[in-house]
Amino acid sequence: MDQLSVQWFFPIPDMPMLEGTPVVIAGVMYVTGPNQVYALDATNGREVWRYAQPRTEGLVGDPAIGLNRGVAVRGDLLFTVTDHAHVIALNRFTGQLVWDTEMADSYEHYGAVAAPLVVDNLVIAGVSAGDTGLRGFLDAYHADTGERAWRFWTIPRPGRTWVRDVGRPGRHGTGLRRHVAHR
Repeated sequence: MDQLSVQWFFPIPDMPMLEGTPVVIAGVMYVTGPNQVYALDATNGREVWRYAQPRTEGLVGDPAIGLNRGVAVRGDLLFTVTDHAHVIALNRFTGQLVWDTEMADSYEHYGAVAAPLVVDNLVIAGVSAGDTGLRGFLDAYHADTGERAWRFWTIPRPGRTWVRDVGRPGRHGTGLRRHVAHR
């Protein structure tokens, strides 16, 4: 442990905290911040490319804090989410935007912070800000086009509830976190 030393340091401006796990592929490290992706040479920390778009005003919850928890990669494409509930695909070699798909309307306080997951040819991403009473969901998008393949609602339709515990209906629609908290 005493033989470890810092080899390089890459400052990311105006970033109070980073919560994403860097992904390294073929010597390139991908690091994210809200609405930002940096491709860095993993051996020396030199910036290879950077993708950024402005932060969205008027958000609530985790997206307003300025969180982004990473990327997913499939072939030449790198996927991430934006604070205003979009899932985007970038060329992982150039950082060029390939597609941008809106998951939900940020004016309704939807946002996104969690890293997507790639399964075969699908990019799975979900929305955040469920703590504000939003109806949450997970979407799957075709990796090559950004077209939505399916949506799974994690909160039932208004007026409906998940059945909890031993067949007792809940007082209100809940996701897993609230389900556990209300036991």
